[in-house]
Amino acid sequence: MKNKHLVLLFVGVLLVGLVSRWLPVRYRTLFESRLFRWEEKDVSRITVSGGGRPDLLFERIEEGWGVEQEARATVVQEAVVSEMLGALTGIGTFELVKTGRPDTLGFVAGEVLPVRLYRQKYLLEALEIGSEGATPAGACTYIRLPEHGGVYRVPGHLRHFFARSLQDFRPKTLVTLAPDAVRRITVAWPNSDSLVLNRADSAGRWVLANDLRHLSADSVHAWLALFERLKNSPFADYFDESRETETLFAGIVLEAVDTVEILRIFYLEPPDVPEEPADLRRRDRHFPAAFVAHSSANPYNYFALPDTNLVRILCFGLVQPPDSNR
Repeated sequence: MKNKHLVLLFVGVLLVGLVSRWLPVRYRTLFESRLFRWEEKDVSRITVSGGGRPDLLFERIEEGWGVEQEARATVVQEAVVSEMLGALTGIGTFELVKTGRPDTLGFVAGEVLPVRLYRQKYLLEALEIGSEGATPAGACTYIRLPEHGGVYRVPGHLRHFFARSLQDFRPKTLVTLAPDAVRRITVAWPNSDSLVLNRADSAGRWVLANDLRHLSADSVHAWLALFERLKNSPFADYFDESRETETLFAGIVLEAVDTVEILRIFYLEPPDVPEEPADLRRRDRHFPAAFVAHSSANPYNYFALPDTNLVRILCFGLVQPPDSNR
């Protein structure tokens, strides 16, 4: 081979090397294998950070899984966490990515999602979830494994499994019993006699305990249907649980054949503020409501009840106690 050909070959190889170095991203071989070697059953704790949100902690408990954020917690169905972990263990194909600009792939503060998986206190895996993209084969997500020193492109959308907050897991239902399932109703007020109603017969009539009076099936059914309007009430995280006794306004017990649900309603005295509460509410949608509810069907949460008319119908709409002027 002539010298000039050798020179041209050398220059060509050099140019290819320089161009490949300048390119921000290039992909290595497509691997068809499991990216993660641990099993779902091995994981007992998960932490998710970043994304502009406070840290989210998942922990295996007797009831399945619990999730906590900013000192608030709730129970999560095992299937939900199984879906999250399955999104990782199910990665069967991936490409190794070489890049000098990881920030272009979502690995930048405020966007990247660091995820840590533990078996008890032992760290099983540390990964970071970057941005999502698209390829001719479909959607993809970029993930980085700091322990391996590598960035990978994997198929599918991964971010939505982990870019969540506690609010996404907190149920917003207070009463689950259907009106037709209820057989006994008790409404209790502090310092007053309780109201007890029993479904009398197949016609649906309701009888007041220790009383000769009846209530029609239609009126009681309409009252029971009002509990559906409590669904999706805002959370009352500002409520001080230590004040339950002094602020209790009413308690409602709904009994079915094999289920009992208890709803307690608390009344908070309007705060002593120098401005009209209506003006404050217009400026701050989180202004505390006067009524707060807690349900045995959703024991980890308190809810604000801004509809005061609805609250009074639920508490006094069947038969009013001797003193119901609050």
